[in-house]
Amino acid sequence: MRDVFKVTTAGYLVVFLIVASIFSFQYASAELSQGSSMSSDNFKVLDAQHGSFGAISSSSSGNFILLGNIGDVAIGSSSITDFKLNSGFLYYPKVIAPILNSATAGVNQVALAWTGASAFQGLSVSGYDVCLKSSGGAYACSNVGNTTSSTQTNLTADVAYTFQIEALDALNNIIAISNELSATPTAPAPTPTPTSTPPPQNNNGGGGGGGGGFLPPPSGGGAVKLIGISYPLSTVFAYLNEAVVSSIKTGPTGAFQITVANVPADATIGIGSQDSNGRKSITVSYPISSAGSMTISNILVPTTIELSSYQLARGDILRIFGQGPAVSEVDVHVFSKEIINKLGADNNGSYTLSFNTQVLPEDSHTAKSRAILADVVSPFSEVKTFIVGNKPVNTNAQSTDLNHDGRINIIDFSVLMYWWNTKSQQGLTAADINGDGKVNIIDFSILLFQWTG
Repeated sequence: MRDVFKVTTAGYLVVFLIVASIFSFQYASAELSQGSSMSSDNFKVLDAQHGSFGAISSSSSGNFILLGNIGDVAIGSSSITDFKLNSGFLYYPKVIAPILNSATAGVNQVALAWTGASAFQGLSVSGYDVCLKSSGGAYACSNVGNTTSSTQTNLTADVAYTFQIEALDALNNIIAISNELSATPTAPAPTPTPTSTPPPQNNNGGGGGGGGGFLPPPSGGGAVKLIGISYPLSTVFAYLNEAVVSSIKTGPTGAFQITVANVPADATIGIGSQDSNGRKSITVSYPISSAGSMTISNILVPTTIELSSYQLARGDILRIFGQGPAVSEVDVHVFSKEIINKLGADNNGSYTLSFNTQVLPEDSHTAKSRAILADVVSPFSEVKTFIVGNKPVNTNAQSTDLNHDGRINIIDFSVLMYWWNTKSQQGLTAADINGDGKVNIIDFSILLFQWTG
């Protein structure tokens, strides 16, 4: 069997004799052509025509693929029953994929930020999908609009999630996909609730009311377990009646658990911390009324605080900084007229406020901070005093901790009341908090502002 394929090229007739029922014709060309034609029962044209301006190409087959028809300006026509046509001068759009820069874990959430995608040559970016999956799962995606940041909420604590970003065109087709990043949300800390466990009952006792029938606590007292959140990489100290009895180094989350043994009734348990820069928090105290075992949970250690300057001109920027629990909200209170500044701690628990002192009168002022994490509010930090303006620093001013026990409470209030309106130097030395030569309502106000309990 022989097939005959005829090519008419610029007035020439070429006859090819091929011994086969099916063949592939690779190339036919005419530099100047007004009517080149090709036909076969079953063939493939790979490069059909190259003609100058005005060239006309035509092809017909029962089953073939036409991959290219190249001409400066060409008129092409084809009539077939089953084929794929990719013809003419084609161009393809270009897309630069988005870059997922950060995935910051918080309490049951992860904050994402990315660099937007770029599209050229006919395409445009109209929005983004945020896709997430847990270990071994499939991606679930949701549209977040045309933005470059999103916080994914209601996530499960302590579960590792992987995220990626999909760029979409105007028809919501996916045109590019970002890199992947992973993050693990943290668990919220509930409100501190002391729960007590009474000593074991004496089964040989009478079982009367008022707590009768209990064995005496072993070794003179029960065990108190302290559970809470401090700062990342901090040292947490446990106190029994103001003496350090235990300490623990926290990890990146700041979580801690300390057990104090042999705690008698009517004792005081305290918790304080030292941050990674050596700054110490105030001590939070918990009175223990019974000698039974007890758990004090969900403790949020007070923030540490420091000032960049203790005297500066009005309008200067005062940096107020310190450390608190990781990714917590930090409230910084500046007091004269009270100004509350809300900011966030980073993954290391560090916070910094650049405070413009232009809003303050030239006088003495104070600053303190506290942390808020998952609706749990810590006690306030130590109170720092600073002066705006050229007012001389009063070297007679002293701390509100009048009895120097590390707390500002009813004992300091009693000292203040004892020396109220005194004229003696002994009384002024003991209770004149602001150093103005008087023990009066101003000292009382400062004491209340710095109250720790």
